[in-house]
Amino acid sequence: MGEVWAVRDHHLQSVMAMKVVRTDREVTDDLRSRFVAEAQATAQLQHPGIVPVHELGMLENGQIFFTMELVQGRTLTRLLDELHADSRRLGRWGTAVGFSFRRLLTAMHQATQAVAYAHARGVLHRDLKPDNIMLGDFGEVRVLDWGLARLTGRRVSDTGDDDASLPPITAPPRPRTFVGTVSGTPSHMAPEQAWGPTDEIGA
Repeated sequence: MGEVWAVRDHHLQSVMAMKVVRTDREVTDDLRSRFVAEAQATAQLQHPGIVPVHELGMLENGQIFFTMELVQGRTLTRLLDELHADSRRLGRWGTAVGFSFRRLLTAMHQATQAVAYAHARGVLHRDLKPDNIMLGDFGEVRVLDWGLARLTGRRVSDTGDDDASLPPITAPPRPRTFVGTVSGTPSHMAPEQAWGPTDEIGA
């Protein structure tokens, strides 16, 4: 539903990312609500593996936007494509793209820690896939695009119990997904998510 632009903050002299609703989409109340909910939920997820949101506002042309840190690097999808192309090298696997097998596993572990933190705050990503994991040039690993995130209102620890150590995320009410509606990427979603009923989706 959105486009991401690289923009410059002239006050701070820094480059950041700005997400806006696509101009070819009709901005309905439902779309506006989902966009604002994404910005507010992501802003409350303060973790090194989640891109921080800085500002939510409206442009002069009426487009709503939010700004966030600009992450330089490549998606996990692109990295995996490069690693598969490099697989002929066997003993030197990954050296051409700067990623050993150990470094790849470490990056995956960092991504799962970010998702576990979101679960502890009562947030389910619902669109976790290689395209939404960004690997920076200096060891950064970020889970991106929380536009389909679902706020459960229930904190979940790694033991599966309610975790009272972190407050749950709050956001404005957003339209409920209709029964039978599936949101996400089919090849990467859990079976219960593909089935449709949202109440069965969990950490």
